[in-house]
Amino acid sequence: MSVQRAFYKCCIWLFALLPIVSLSQNKPVPNSNRKTAAPSIAHVPPNYLDTILLNHPEYFNTIIRNPKIHHVQIIYTQINRDGNNKASFTNYTYRLNKDEYFYAASMVKLPVSVLALEKAEELSKLGVTPNSIMLTDSAYACQHSTHADTSSLNGYPSIAQYVKRMLLVSDNFAYSRMYEFLTPEYINKKLWSKGYPTVRIRIRFDVNCLGLPNNYTNPIRFLNDAGKVIYKQPAKYYAASTLTMPARNTNRLIDFDNPKYSIRKDFTKSNYISLQDLHEILKSIMFPAETPSAKAFKISAENRKFLWQYLQMMPYESCSPLYGDRTQFIDSYKKYLFYGQDSVEIINKNIRIFNVVGESYGYTTDCAYIVDFENKVEFMVSATYYVQESNGVINGTDDAYNLYVMPFFRNLGQSIYTHELQRKKKYLPNLLEYKF
Repeated sequence: MSVQRAFYKCCIWLFALLPIVSLSQNKPVPNSNRKTAAPSIAHVPPNYLDTILLNHPEYFNTIIRNPKIHHVQIIYTQINRDGNNKASFTNYTYRLNKDEYFYAASMVKLPVSVLALEKAEELSKLGVTPNSIMLTDSAYACQHSTHADTSSLNGYPSIAQYVKRMLLVSDNFAYSRMYEFLTPEYINKKLWSKGYPTVRIRIRFDVNCLGLPNNYTNPIRFLNDAGKVIYKQPAKYYAASTLTMPARNTNRLIDFDNPKYSIRKDFTKSNYISLQDLHEILKSIMFPAETPSAKAFKISAENRKFLWQYLQMMPYESCSPLYGDRTQFIDSYKKYLFYGQDSVEIINKNIRIFNVVGESYGYTTDCAYIVDFENKVEFMVSATYYVQESNGVINGTDDAYNLYVMPFFRNLGQSIYTHELQRKKKYLPNLLEYKF
């Protein structure tokens, strides 16, 4: 499509939608609750994200007309390199609002994964490494004693193996063991100190382990290869359940099967992290040289490459843990912001997606850094989408996800990718460090 035709098409849709909504930066969406973003999220005219949405009414018209129903928030980061390959960022947002609650679900596995590696390095003087044998004992209700891991080559649990399981298939058991190793006090205070103030991590993902037991974490032992204990972490208590919720509107009507049995879910005691903080955490992981020291995670280059590898890896590519069933763990597993939930085999290995997703209680979120090695394309995009009927009840069925949610994420990522393919850059990026 020529530049003239693209501009003409954009104008037609812009004027067609003016009675309903205006997406321009100077004319915010009516009732969209668009908030002034923090300094790291810049609104720089023209807002290319708005243009992309308007250029594809066949994908996004429902969202544009009814943004509040689906609680959509989007961040698109345009990345430019200088002659030394140093990255600079321009961020465009749609309805970004740290005060509008969404259930983060498995998104919390991103900060927990990197913090687990950071804490392991803090304990390195005692001999602890990410691959040290980690034995979790129990000392309170709901706690699991975990002394074996059949997914690992040596049969024992370790920080590294739990991180792999979280990043590859969003493993909840692995997250809960890392929650106990880190403790909610460590997680929250570390992330607050790095400039991520919206974080509230207060629960495991263990079924039937709700409320007060989440304040208590297990005793843990680390062993060296000879089986000798090199570090003991005692059972701990932290009043995570008393943390205040920074976001509003945390009460939702849940209906997964039958409207007659709807229940009201209060997310006040659930985990929370804003989309902006998630986006910035991923950016700090992927771009350490461009991250201010105060916000950076203190991990080695080796551990950072380890994170990169498993953030982009497809489940079948892993040897340990092994996820060989490609009908269950499809190639596009967890890669919503480009493939949705398409089960087709991914042939083009030049496009890699470094990401984490969350999906529960009607909320779906994906935070991704997407690269195309062949065409020298890179960008970041994060989005959250809420499946809700007009009466305020969550429609959490598979049909709703397949009909609305997955197409939204696929179309959003691919529309931005198409825009990036056509965008002229002064310097093409050297992306070899991200290739595995």
